[in-house]
Formats: sequence, C-alpha cells, structure tokens
Amino acid sequence: MKLAVIGSGQCRKLLQTNLNKSFEKFNKDFYFHTWDHELNPNVNKLQKFFPDAKIEIEKYEDRFDRYLEYKPVGRVDNLRYEFAQFYTVLKSFKLVDSKEYDFFIRTRTDISYPADLYSWFNPNDIHWTHLKRKVWHALKSCVDQSVWRTLTPHLQVRHLLENTETLDNRVMDIKPIILSPIRLVTPNGAVMFDDFSWIMNRQAFDKISELDIDETMKFAMDLKIKSEFTLQSPIIWSEIFRSLGIYIIDAPVGGNIIRNKGDEQELVPQYGDIS
Repeated sequence: MKLAVIGSGQCRKLLQTNLNKSFEKFNKDFYFHTWDHELNPNVNKLQKFFPDAKIEIEKYEDRFDRYLEYKPVGRVDNLRYEFAQFYTVLKSFKLVDSKEYDFFIRTRTDISYPADLYSWFNPNDIHWTHLKRKVWHALKSCVDQSVWRTLTPHLQVRHLLENTETLDNRVMDIKPIILSPIRLVTPNGAVMFDDFSWIMNRQAFDKISELDIDETMKFAMDLKIKSEFTLQSPIIWSEIFRSLGIYIIDAPVGGNIIRNKGDEQELVPQYGDIS
C-alpha cells in the first residue's frame, strides 16, 4: 500500500511533531506547498526534514494577495489568515505526480499522529478490517444491492451484510470518500470535521485536485462573506466536498494539532502561534 502525504501551510511545530517519522513504516512520497514569509517558522528546514519531497515555496504577494481585489475582507493580513488555507491546500494537491497511490493524506507540520497509524492501512492487520467495515456500513445504503455480493466473495444470502462476512478491499473505492473524525453536523447538513488532516481515496483526491483554484477561492470567499455565521474552514470545505459528490466518513484514525501552552506561544495577530 502506497501513500501520498501532502503538507501545506506554514511550517509550525515541525521540530516538535517529527512529521517525517510518523510515516516511517509506509511506502510513501511527500509533497509540500508553503510560504516564503518572515513569520513562517522552520520553512528553511523543510527540505532537510523531507529530503526527497517535492516542495513549492511561494510568496503571498506573487499570486495569493490578488484575491483581495475580489471581495472586501479588510487588510491583506485578514485575507491571508482567513483564506490562505484553501489556496495552499489546493496548490499542494496539484504537486502530486501521476504515480498510483492507494490513499492521499492532507496534513500540516503541526500535526502528530498515533503510534498505530500504520496498522490502520496494513492489509494484514485487524485495524484495516475494522476500517473497511466502517466504510462499508457508512456507504451501503448509497449503493446498489448487487454491490454486496460483488464485494463479499463468500456471501451466500441476499440480506444485509453480516458481521461475519469478509469484505473485499475494493469496498474502499466504491465512492469518493474522505476519512476524518467528525465533530458536528449542522442542521443544514454541513459538516464540522478535522480539516487539518484528512485521508482521501483516489476518487476523492482526483475530484479535489482537478478544482480550478481561482474559482474555488471565490466560492470559499463568497460562502464565508454571505453567511450570517462566522463560518470556520471545516464548514467551507464540507460545502466544497458536497458540491463534488464526496462522502465524509467518520474515521477512527486521524491526527491531532500540537499546541503549546499559553506562556510558550509566540502569538502574532492574524498569523497565530508561530512558535
């Protein structure tokens, strides 16, 4: 099984998370998009941590800041703070070459992963079986009944999948899916999920990586500015995914943001903790 690990945004907490070591057991390639900016910590260390990674470093003012001409969002710092995430994520996805990967992980340098991460994507581990079953039960009401027999080779009956049945690995590719812990579903169906790190199958990755960046940036800005709420980025991402027909599945595996204690943070307005 091979992964594309795709990082984006500012290089915070790189020295604390050791992101490069989180994927040591995997067959993987790394890709990063980040910013050439005085408040971007550790950007000069990125290539050392990931010597074989494909990395693009861009100045905000070269292309991103022009979005200020599209909508009035205050100063350029406001624009970067509220919308740069969408740009840098999409740019990082476009760095991925044509190699075949089984899964694609969107991540950041300030994310730590559990020690058992590899087991969830090891076909010989019980965690992989649990993950397949989680996906299957989330999707089976959305697929034709004939799919049951196709993906359960030993199924002898026509009722719903029994817990004792063996699932084909192809169950992970029935639909475009994103795996992420879900925190909230709003009354109108938008999803609050852990948007700092999610896992995609090939179908979902292809749909997102083919998005036009300019059009998607305008969609995100329109959605946030027109809303009567202070929309956070997970809601905006979930609306983008919904427009693409991508399913978000509550996953038992994911990353966590590393945060320093209050007195250890280097808070900069509109840039956050740059430590």
